[in-house]
Amino acid sequence: MKDNRNLAIGISLLIIGVIGLSILPGMRMTMGGITGGGMLMDRHDMKEMMKGMMGALLPPGINPENLPDPQSTGAQLLAQYCTQCHELPGPGMHTAEEWPSVVDRMNQRMWMMSGQGMMRMMHDIKAPTDNELQALVAYLQRHAR
Repeated sequence: MKDNRNLAIGISLLIIGVIGLSILPGMRMTMGGITGGGMLMDRHDMKEMMKGMMGALLPPGINPENLPDPQSTGAQLLAQYCTQCHELPGPGMHTAEEWPSVVDRMNQRMWMMSGQGMMRMMHDIKAPTDNELQALVAYLQRHAR
């Protein structure tokens, strides 16, 4: 009886694993992912995964030329870092008061996914420096809604 139960549990876990692999076809395991403790994805796969998970919560995306002061350091940083995982957000998505916590949350995710944290999901993701974060927040607050 106990052997049948263990067999049923084993088969169930195997089925769950196969389903999990079929749900995430864009993710590929590489040697870096194994040694880095996770799976690695390219940017396209990351964006698709984020769209599937977050749906309408993600920014719809704007053209970089349509950003306020598009040649400024802040606009360049926004385009450089934010588009690693989702479309380019406009500064008007949040208020000046909201942007620091939004940027902090996104920076923590970039930091973890870049391999600096425990989770390494993307081999080419970069997290901004402290100076870049300050410039990014200042830009977003200056052009917030």
